[in-house]
Amino acid sequence: MQFDLFTNFKYNRYEVKKVEYYEILKQERKKRNLTMKQVAEDNNILPDTYRKYERGVSEPDIKTLIRLCKYFYLSMDYLCGLYERTEEKD
Repeated sequence: MQFDLFTNFKYNRYEVKKVEYYEILKQERKKRNLTMKQVAEDNNILPDTYRKYERGVSEPDIKTLIRLCKYFYLSMDYLCGLYERTEEKD
């Protein structure tokens, strides 16, 4: 298995596309018509800190990631961007 944290990786014959966690946070928040301030307050995160998460300036620790996964009803692999499978590669 080839693996690169910053791009895509290959698992068996599948290429998995890497989507950044901050893109997914923003997408999920907007899908639910929530503000950044609402998400931050609901998860005991400072609003400025949450803003940094969504902009990709700062990364949440593992406890915060778990809390956000539960809040948005997401799996950790989805939030970490390891969910999209594309065509088989030869």
